[in-house]
Amino acid sequence: MPQIEDFLPQEIIVIDQGHGLVSFRQKEFNSNYTFWRLFTRKGYWYNNYCLNLPLENIIVHPKYKSYFLAREKFTNYAVLVNLKPFHIKRIPLDFYPHFIFSYSDYFICASTKGNILILDKKGNIIKNLNLNKEIINLKNLNDQRVLVIIFVDNKYHLIALKI
Repeated sequence: MPQIEDFLPQEIIVIDQGHGLVSFRQKEFNSNYTFWRLFTRKGYWYNNYCLNLPLENIIVHPKYKSYFLAREKFTNYAVLVNLKPFHIKRIPLDFYPHFIFSYSDYFICASTKGNILILDKKGNIIKNLNLNKEIINLKNLNDQRVLVIIFVDNKYHLIALKI
């Protein structure tokens, strides 16, 4: 792997109390690749990964620390990554996932057009919803509900959606 100076850091991801990951993209070449470098809490680099996918918005699952979900740039794909054992699954979506986050035992992908998809940690679809409303933002409320800000009739509304 080239020197770290040849790359632009994009995201820092805490995996657990002792490990983290930095996601990089190369400055000039290989812009459609994602480079990961793992580090310890003492700041030592120890593993490199090069993925032939341009990933962004990488979310670590808080319960299952080796599982990540990310958005593949420029496509309607979510990408599920398991570090132990290393496995990548591209998940085709019917929408562009503007929002990606973990929820209870699952991951959620959602679009601004009202599409919400719930995936398990293996990338299987658990539930597919369409609110038919413009979604402005979503956040976890608790293990049963998600807060959703929607835009309807020129007004913003906050709803608690039971998933």
